[in-house]
Amino acid sequence: MSGGTGVEIHIDSLREASRGLSQICERMGSELDKLGNKLESYAGCWGTDNFGQLIGQAVEEVVAYMFDMLRQWAEDQCERATDLGGMADWYEQAEQRFVDAFKQLNDMLGNVPDFMQGR
Repeated sequence: MSGGTGVEIHIDSLREASRGLSQICERMGSELDKLGNKLESYAGCWGTDNFGQLIGQAVEEVVAYMFDMLRQWAEDQCERATDLGGMADWYEQAEQRFVDAFKQLNDMLGNVPDFMQGR
């Protein structure tokens, strides 16, 4: 679909981008789960003395913060993927409405009595 601004919308490209981004965010979630499980297996590796406990707590906080940020990023990408799919649907429906309106206009003009056609 082309607009008067020179912008061309490719509905199939929007849908393809939506699917691709959905796959990326799903894979990101899966990989984060794997990494989280691996990091949990290292729990307590810093030792049980005061120094080890301090390092362990600091590492846990940093890792938790990092995972929160990455999970939020993945959720944002999933939302964007959904938005792209919605945009494709909207443009497709808008294009169909334009086509239908022009067909209706054409039908109306084709049914104009001869005396109204400027003859």
